[in-house]
Amino acid sequence: MRIGHGAQLFEVVPGEPMGGYADRSHGVGGVLDPLEVHVVTFAACRHRFALVVADLICVNTDIAERVRAALREVRIDACWVAATHTHAGPEAGCSPGGEPTPPEVARRLLAAAVGAAKAAIADEQEARLTSTRAHIAALAGRRTAGAPEDLDIPVDALVVTTARGVTGVVTVSPVHPTVLPADHHDVSADLNGAIRRALAAPGRWAVAATGAAGDISTRHTRRGRSPAELDRLAALVAAELPLTPS
Repeated sequence: MRIGHGAQLFEVVPGEPMGGYADRSHGVGGVLDPLEVHVVTFAACRHRFALVVADLICVNTDIAERVRAALREVRIDACWVAATHTHAGPEAGCSPGGEPTPPEVARRLLAAAVGAAKAAIADEQEARLTSTRAHIAALAGRRTAGAPEDLDIPVDALVVTTARGVTGVVTVSPVHPTVLPADHHDVSADLNGAIRRALAAPGRWAVAATGAAGDISTRHTRRGRSPAELDRLAALVAAELPLTPS
């Protein structure tokens, strides 16, 4: 199998509406950490699949179909388009059942996805894919329970290994990335971005996706709502997740 990775910045516009919290009225102020669109490609037996992970509150079916169509033009046969669900990014039409994606957000997401996909294809090399899981204590818990409940959160990872060693990792954490508060004005990938930074290293890329979070968040485990707390929680994941292939 040949595996590649590419990433592009998702540009934001100062003042554009922010998503994630219903009572939020302010627009984008600045950038705490850049929003990114990552693409990982997997090619084997004349078929290429791409995982697209965007730092947005959601991706609706309208833009997902446009991304799929555009990636077919660059020789990607199938793809899965996902959002990290960061609440510190632009509004993307996130409501029950989905809404049309704001045109400017859709345009920027499409351009970033195509750019990242082209970079991933160019990066492809022979690799081995293994899976691993770690159960992380004190990362998150049930947010609406009557009393905080201690949970060990399962964080899954796909580890990419080439002749040079571990060159990439894709994590899936079933946790709402909501460390930063509703009155925060600067865009951020929130917990997923912090996990990426904690796991990346020279010669090793990292992609952090969000799984089926349901009722799980950091509401009762976070010790603050600052960038330092993002780093602390991400360090819990990095410390427990084994990246050495078995």
